[in-house]
Amino acid sequence: MDKLLEIIRSRQAPGIMVFDQNHRLLYSNREILGLIPEILTDEPNGERRIAVPPEVVALCKQLRRASAAAGQDYKLETTCALKVDGRQQVVSLRAFLINGHGGGHTPDYVMVLVEKVVASHEPDFARVQQDFNLSRRELEVLRKICAGLPNRAIADELFISEHTVKDHIKHIMQKMKVSSRNGIVAALQN
Repeated sequence: MDKLLEIIRSRQAPGIMVFDQNHRLLYSNREILGLIPEILTDEPNGERRIAVPPEVVALCKQLRRASAAAGQDYKLETTCALKVDGRQQVVSLRAFLINGHGGGHTPDYVMVLVEKVVASHEPDFARVQQDFNLSRRELEVLRKICAGLPNRAIADELFISEHTVKDHIKHIMQKMKVSSRNGIVAALQN
């Protein structure tokens, strides 16, 4: 249960966009700006322009066509690379048809969820140990943290007390200049 709660706490909220039938953006949450900062651009005249990535618009159009052909509500999911801060960023796009207040048979809106796709790979622990001057035991604890184990399970697997695990984690955080377990994992992904 602890591992599940930790996964839930570390998960980033998805970016949400809602489009009308003409594929105009009606709503976006603040998370979307973290995932696709180029969606809002400042014009020379001081106005802000909304620039929805063409991949998102294409998904909305594809969803409407698929739903019309099937004669029922439909959902689509895809993974694509969007340009984020000048670099390609892999994101997951999920699109759903939703009805407005009218409750008619034809869905009024398309909701698109955008989530960052994180490549799952094991860090180079030898390099991490050297870069952060970790002891052998701190490295063992770090490996268990990366595996998602809670302090009690780390203590059991390494045959040490939970208090000792907490001390090792505190030292790891100091050496890595982070303030949380999530910070440790995030530092390893950079």
